[in-house]
Amino acid sequence: MPCLSKPLPTLTNMPYEVMVNIISNSDCTRADWANFRLVCLAMEQPGASFLFRWVKMSRLKKDWDAFKEIASREHLSKHVRQIVWHELNIDSWTHTPRDLDPSSKKPKDKKGNEVNPFSRSEQLMKDALEDEDMFWLPKTTPTFNDRMPIYDHIVGTFISGFAMGVKDMPNLKSVRSVPMPKNRVFYYRGIPLRASLYRFQDTPVRNISNDGFFKFLLPIMSQPESKIVSLHWADEPAAITTYSFNLISHHVSAFESLTSIDLCICQSMQASQAGPDGLIACLGAAAKLRQLSLCFERTSVPFVLTNLIFEKCHWPELRSLKLMNASLPDGAYDFLCRNHSPALKYITLIMCNVKVSEFVAMRNASTVELQSIRIVTIPSRDLRMVSQQNLVEAFNTKSTRCLTVDGNDIELDTDEGELATGELATGVSDCDRHAWCMAGYYDPDIRDLEHECSDIERKVIEDDVYIPGDTDSDYDESYDTDDEIMEELINVIDMNAQ
Repeated sequence: MPCLSKPLPTLTNMPYEVMVNIISNSDCTRADWANFRLVCLAMEQPGASFLFRWVKMSRLKKDWDAFKEIASREHLSKHVRQIVWHELNIDSWTHTPRDLDPSSKKPKDKKGNEVNPFSRSEQLMKDALEDEDMFWLPKTTPTFNDRMPIYDHIVGTFISGFAMGVKDMPNLKSVRSVPMPKNRVFYYRGIPLRASLYRFQDTPVRNISNDGFFKFLLPIMSQPESKIVSLHWADEPAAITTYSFNLISHHVSAFESLTSIDLCICQSMQASQAGPDGLIACLGAAAKLRQLSLCFERTSVPFVLTNLIFEKCHWPELRSLKLMNASLPDGAYDFLCRNHSPALKYITLIMCNVKVSEFVAMRNASTVELQSIRIVTIPSRDLRMVSQQNLVEAFNTKSTRCLTVDGNDIELDTDEGELATGELATGVSDCDRHAWCMAGYYDPDIRDLEHECSDIERKVIEDDVYIPGDTDSDYDESYDTDDEIMEELINVIDMNAQ
């Protein structure tokens, strides 16, 4: 009688969940996932679940074409969890004022002949912005009013197609609006153009920005059937304004279902611009908010805005709070805890210069037990380093003493009310968490800062406490450099049809 035995397990007959577990290893790259997906039919879907977890969009026609291809294929669109909109303010780009003023005199050569005011490279960049084969929504020009009906038709057609594509992504939960990475390259007439080339301008003033968020993402989020619960929005940097103040009460419905908000605000409040009322109304509408991250870039008075936010907004379900580059005044932290402590479990303060007195005030105002508290700052002489475990214990037990990492016992406060001096921290770093977002826009002395700090150090700083249900944490900017991989995958034969 023949011996009956089960076949030895192989990678191809492993359960789907096991294969997903294997390729989720942090050492795997998108190229690895692409190769894994193309090995055989059994590996196609596990690989696709990572490759198509997020899709990028912008005004580039290639991004729009890729989005439509993914949305039209059910076995790919079901894996999409996040849309990432790369903001690139091409409408405000001009390398020379003559581009905006046709009446100005053109330069002449030594023989008196008029010459093109643009160099060959500048002319190529200008032509690319006005080419509908390059940008599905090309740059507007002074003579563009004559083509306004065509412009409206392009935008209307896109909004309709974009909304249909989103509906075909049943598991879409998150949107991101971020500046296009400066090292992203796109080709025009065979010549590579980097996104950073369109950031350098003769004038830093921008009339509009984050147009992808305001024109296209907000309407999608406002739909009654929207399943978007997570928003990450980083200002497209400008010299004098933050575009978050362009929010108005009409946008409130887009925030009502959000459980996670990550907001990076550039520049400070200006008397000449709209106030923060719209932003505060939208944040306050997120009654189910569980995660909030606020980062301030080159903002001289963040406490003005944060005080308004924490005074007028109340989130009874808030579990995780992160503040970056926000040196708040005395009394701000304890006010925060009094208003939002019922469910608060995780606090992260990065580059916030937290004094011992502020920690004590926050501890005394809190009525819950924290599971984690992280304070990261730059090294200084008066800095008191404490482990997260000891700091959490001091917070929860309201202890007057705390053990530092070097074994010293510090007295946080005494019965007489005297407080220890200096700052508290659980970690130090020399780099700015969001410095790379700002680099290369209008300030020549910071053009080379982008991605200057090592990936390892940035990961340490950006490594959040995980909260189940977070969808924003899945995004990885490394995919921005592999457009050719995505194009190859979209054009591959549909294996499910075989």
